[in-house]
Amino acid sequence: MLSSKVKELISINIVTARSIISMLMIIRIIFLRFKINPNMPIKNKNKAKFI
Repeated sequence: MLSSKVKELISINIVTARSIISMLMIIRIIFLRFKINPNMPIKNKNKAKFI
């Protein structure tokens, strides 16, 4: 009983750690795109809203 519960907790922790790492990678990619091209997407979205 105990060993199976511990294994479940470890597997859940590994899955959450992987999901957190993937989220951080996505956030870094988004920030890199904003650094390369900071004003274009925001201006286009605002123009689309006003039109």
